[in-house]
Amino acid sequence: MKDELKNLNDYLFKLNFKFKIISAKHIPEIEQEIKQLYIEKKITKTIYRYVSKYYQFNIPKNVLNERYIIIVAIPQKTSIVNFKIEGKKFDFIIPPTYIYKANQDRIYKILLNIFKDSKKINYAHTPKKLIAVRSGLSKYGRNNISYVEGMGSFNRLESYYIDFPLNIDNWDEESIMEECRKCSLCLNACPNNCIRENEFVIKADHCLTYYNENLNDFPDWVDVKSHNSLVGCMVCQNVCPINKKYKKNKEKILSFSEKESEIIIQGLEKNILPLNLNKKLKSINMDEYLPVLSRNIRVLM
Repeated sequence: MKDELKNLNDYLFKLNFKFKIISAKHIPEIEQEIKQLYIEKKITKTIYRYVSKYYQFNIPKNVLNERYIIIVAIPQKTSIVNFKIEGKKFDFIIPPTYIYKANQDRIYKILLNIFKDSKKINYAHTPKKLIAVRSGLSKYGRNNISYVEGMGSFNRLESYYIDFPLNIDNWDEESIMEECRKCSLCLNACPNNCIRENEFVIKADHCLTYYNENLNDFPDWVDVKSHNSLVGCMVCQNVCPINKKYKKNKEKILSFSEKESEIIIQGLEKNILPLNLNKKLKSINMDEYLPVLSRNIRVLM
C-alpha cells in the first residue's frame, strides 16, 4: 500500500488538497463523544437528534478493524449567486462547504484510480469536522468551525471508507487554535450570541445557520438584519483574523433570470420546477435547500 499512499499524497498535493487517515475502529468513540455532549447538556435534545439522524454510525463491528477513513480538506471560495427580483439585481452569498458535489465526485474518482476497486471505496456519512480535528487535519476555532492550515475555515471536508490494509491511524486528542484563546472577535460579533466565552462547543440551537437550514419559523429574537447568506452564516468567519487572506476569495458562479427568481420565491416543490431551473439549483447543491430558499431570499432583500 506504500505506493498507493504515495500516489494519493502526490495527487492531492498538486490540487492543494490535504488529507489524513484514521482507523474506522474509532467510529464508536466518535458516536459516544457526540452523545456525551448531550449528556453534559452542551447540546440540546433537538440538536442531538438532528445530528444523530444525519450521521451513520452503524458500521458492522466485524469490519471496524479492517477499514479506514480518509478525510480530505478542499480549499473553497465564497460563492455569489445573482437573482433578479422585481427589476432589481441581488447578489446573495453561499458560504464555503455548501457546494460540494463536483469535488465529492472528483475525490472518489481519484481514490478509484489509485486503489482500483470500487467495492472497497464508499462515501462515509460521518462527523467530518470531528474526524478532521481528531486526525490532526484541522483544529477547532472558538466558533467550533474547522480550520485547516493554508485554508482557514474556507474549506470543505469529505470522508470515505477505504477497505484496504493501510496500517495508518492519525488519531489524537482534539486541538484548538492557540490564537483563539485570547481572541473574542467571533464571540462578540455573533448576532445570536451562540459562541460561549469559556467553552468551545457553541450553543448550536442559537446558531443562525441552524435556523436558516430548517423550515421552522425564525424565533422572534433573531434580528432580521443578521441574515447575510442564502444559507448558513458568515459573520464569525469573516471577523476571524485567521481568515483575513482567505475571505477575499469570492467568485460569481450563477445567475437566475427574473422568471427563475420568481419561481424560486414562490416556493414550488422540486418535482414541479422547470427542468432547466432544477438543474441549475442542483449544480450548486441548492436543490437540497429549496424548501427554505424562498423564505431566506425574502429576509435578505
